[in-house]
Amino acid sequence: MADTNLTEALAGCAAAAGLAPDVPLTALIQRGEHCAHYDAPVPADASRRISSDTLVYAASLAKQVVGGCFALTTLAGLTSPDDTLRRWFPELPSWSDRVTLRQLLSHTGALPEEPALLEQMRASGQTARTSAGMLAALERFAELTEPPGTSYSYSNIGYVCLARVVELASRESLNDFASERIFEPLGMHDTRFWPGPDRFPDGALPVEPEPVVGLPFSLGDGGLWTTARNYLQWLDAMNTDALGVAALVEQTTTLNDGSALDYGWGARRIEHNGQVGWSHGGSWPGIFAKGMRFPALRACFVAFTADTDIDPILRLTDEVQDLLTQTPS
Repeated sequence: MADTNLTEALAGCAAAAGLAPDVPLTALIQRGEHCAHYDAPVPADASRRISSDTLVYAASLAKQVVGGCFALTTLAGLTSPDDTLRRWFPELPSWSDRVTLRQLLSHTGALPEEPALLEQMRASGQTARTSAGMLAALERFAELTEPPGTSYSYSNIGYVCLARVVELASRESLNDFASERIFEPLGMHDTRFWPGPDRFPDGALPVEPEPVVGLPFSLGDGGLWTTARNYLQWLDAMNTDALGVAALVEQTTTLNDGSALDYGWGARRIEHNGQVGWSHGGSWPGIFAKGMRFPALRACFVAFTADTDIDPILRLTDEVQDLLTQTPS
């Protein structure tokens, strides 16, 4: 339910963050049953106007949802984090026997870096960023540059693999699986995974092609289209463990040498004012997204901006962290 005091507090955060009124931005927060939202009052470019109900590309916020999907297949006995990559992708070179899905979840699988992968895609004539194109490019790497589990290195292709594992294990498309088990049960009726070939879903805020490999049709690393209001529902469902996956998605791991990491299944563990939370961002040319939640307080925040400057949303995030984790008076 909307809360006047919370709405005023969120507006105060926007002011404290120095948000200009023409920055195309929407933000929502929730504490318990109470919600508030903020929309930029005067976007300079009406074509980039964005509100809490605008369908937008969520970019890497998709990773949290894919982590949830993988948790559901794991609970159903269809997958295991300790499966090797080779089990699901026998066409990959022998190095895939040394990579586990748990390592992909935590970005420690030592898969090829993004620039090298995209170069392989471009060299093979790919004109859009598709899961099939990225997986085909992965097959062309004869060896890894370091042993899996040695270091943390953020990996989009790792989450493309995880999304494909969900499809193989469930024998459904990622969108069908997520719609049946997540989006519809949670009331996220405007949310979907979009593999193309049309540029974007009907009624969505357009995105521009990325210079190297075109439009974002890959699933897992991205591919999620949603609204800020729908994504807040996802974050709240994670806070209340509505899907029964919290024990899995909130796992972090260690490197081979025992060093602890702060990355769970699609989100990073954070601490603020003594509260443990989970946070992630996402970006694509013309869009930046941020999602953050604190389970013990049932508090969460999501924001999207249709701007190339990400600093306003980062400043707003800093202000909102204090608001969400402050002790009620």
